[in-house]
Amino acid sequence: MTKLILYICHVLWIMSYIKGDPVTGKLPSDRLRYDRSKAIGPLSRSGTVERVPRKLDKSVKDTGIPNNHVDLGKQSQETNEPKVQKTKPLIQVTRPDAKDSIIPQCKVKMIYPYDKSPTIEVKGIKGLFNSILVGYNKPDSTIRENKGGLFGWSTTVDGDSGIKVAFTFNLNYIPVTPISQPTSYCALIIQPPYEITSKVIQAFKSPPRDIRRSIKSIESFEQFLKDQGNHVITSCCFVVHPKVPVPEKTPRA
Repeated sequence: MTKLILYICHVLWIMSYIKGDPVTGKLPSDRLRYDRSKAIGPLSRSGTVERVPRKLDKSVKDTGIPNNHVDLGKQSQETNEPKVQKTKPLIQVTRPDAKDSIIPQCKVKMIYPYDKSPTIEVKGIKGLFNSILVGYNKPDSTIRENKGGLFGWSTTVDGDSGIKVAFTFNLNYIPVTPISQPTSYCALIIQPPYEITSKVIQAFKSPPRDIRRSIKSIESFEQFLKDQGNHVITSCCFVVHPKVPVPEKTPRA
């Protein structure tokens, strides 16, 4: 009888070793320390495995889908509907058609000794405008400012429909007289026309290259006009050359 009991216990011990513990329900593999990093190939285990849902952090639980993720269900619905982009209303600017637009062109007519105002012919400018002639206050200086002197002012000119018109600096002009080297000047076309102020009148009364005729630079003058509601739409620049003395002809012996 004792041998029978020992035999039954031995059989139960062998069965529990092969099939697992019938009391606790643990598998034999649960008793072993399994190192997954040393495994070769995919890990497979028979039976159905149920995954426990991951617990979300309370701070991000109700935030929904992150910004950098795409909701595929919503995307599939949006692809069937036309996408309308909402934009802020823009200020409508009237521009001429490409076939009707004309590139501004200019031409300068000037005769030595430059004591009279040059004639400026422009084409492609529509509407009213006037012009200011600027140049170097110190033409012979090695370090020149950016055309910081006022040399002429024109009255209002009507460009009509962009046809060719000619004007002179009939309101104020001082002769441009380069001494030893060529000097460049620019006729700034301004729209709408810049009206004369008391400071401008004082500048007209001052002699050539006086400090009261200084506008510092073209950039600073353009910014000043922009603050007043005027704009330099284009400029017509030209170079004035000093008179080269012609050697006298020696009579032949």
